[in-house]
Amino acid sequence: MSAASDKSTPTTTGAGAVWESFASGEDVKRNASSGAAVSGGGGGSGGGSGSGGSASSCDKKSAEPKSIVTTDGTVLRALFPPLEPYESGQLQVPNSIHSIYYERCGKRGGKPIVFLHGGPGAGCSASHRQFFDPSVWDVLLFDQRGCGRSTFTTAASAAATTPTKTKPDPTACLQENTTWDLVADIERLRTKFGIDKWCVFGGSWGSTLALAYALKHPERVKALVVRGIFTCRESEQYFFYQCGANQIFPAEYELFRDLIPSVERHDLLGAYHRRLNDQTLPWAKRVELAHAWLAWETVLSYFYISEADLAAQKDEDEQALSFALIEAHYFIRGGFLNFDSELIDGAGGVLNKHKIPGTIINGRYDMCCPPKNAWELHKKWTASTVGSPPATATATAGTATPFSGVDLVFVSDAGHTVSHPAVTDQLIRALEKYKHL
Repeated sequence: MSAASDKSTPTTTGAGAVWESFASGEDVKRNASSGAAVSGGGGGSGGGSGSGGSASSCDKKSAEPKSIVTTDGTVLRALFPPLEPYESGQLQVPNSIHSIYYERCGKRGGKPIVFLHGGPGAGCSASHRQFFDPSVWDVLLFDQRGCGRSTFTTAASAAATTPTKTKPDPTACLQENTTWDLVADIERLRTKFGIDKWCVFGGSWGSTLALAYALKHPERVKALVVRGIFTCRESEQYFFYQCGANQIFPAEYELFRDLIPSVERHDLLGAYHRRLNDQTLPWAKRVELAHAWLAWETVLSYFYISEADLAAQKDEDEQALSFALIEAHYFIRGGFLNFDSELIDGAGGVLNKHKIPGTIINGRYDMCCPPKNAWELHKKWTASTVGSPPATATATAGTATPFSGVDLVFVSDAGHTVSHPAVTDQLIRALEKYKHL
């Protein structure tokens, strides 16, 4: 797709190319609702909440992704049609209580790529498969420890059991569950399938994990596509839970804050962590706290969300508690990183040294992962060249493109969610850039 179809403005700096994407989400919403999605095969959508359903086998060539034309003529690439895994299973972690659910889809023997979901604790969904061209990519997705379809075998998980349950909820196991455990799981999966090097794709917490993996195993990474940059620094968590985002959503913040006694409100992350894990509290109280935790996160994730949409996002009680438990488990410990700025500093060291290319995409109004995070990562990731946005990258089929640096794209009217049509568009464009590696 030519650059003319992507309304972007470049800013060049010593650290690489920075792009601002100006596709209007409101224009897309109005246009899509009037039936103006115009080209390609059916089944995809501008949002990130699609599901599987009837579809051809993942390892068969599929239709082009549907495109959305906004009212100002901007063409946005949408998700590929729904597709099913050609393989799925459980990987038992050696000498561990954990078994990791994985699935593979797309082109058997195609360009390998691993998808890292957010949260932590969110798990993968069918719509995540739809970011990848099934005629190009051999995609591996997996549910990280303690969530989704991954399981554990111990009979005792203190964070998961309740007085009313006879067995622990498998989606809330916090034992043997750290960032570096997850990094090791990625390597186990790569080794299991005989993959030498692959591209790594992750958003939000998935960007955290992608960066951690690339720092630990840079020789295995062809390129990174990361969205909604979160590096678990104390300043990022302070903005999210204590002072920063609350100034934009004060009413919603008070609903989150006021479940905690005033004497503990100087450390809301710590107060929530203690209560979510306190089995002396009534189950209903822990669930109430979990729903408040997730409601605050949901409010911050969307550029715009109505009361009806917010209600529709509400999880079941057990799912909400599991998700909140896992997030609090990671965040209270700084993501289990060795020091506060490990991921940012590592970008200026390891990623630079190994000349790992990448694309960073961030909503301009992301309240979960503010643009400053992406900007600071981009500046440190100095192995970059001034160049074109992903949409203009071309290469002869079957040949490797030269090292092309690191692009940073700010989507001007987007928040945190991946379902924003212009964010989806930029992710698909970024993947196009690396399909010849």
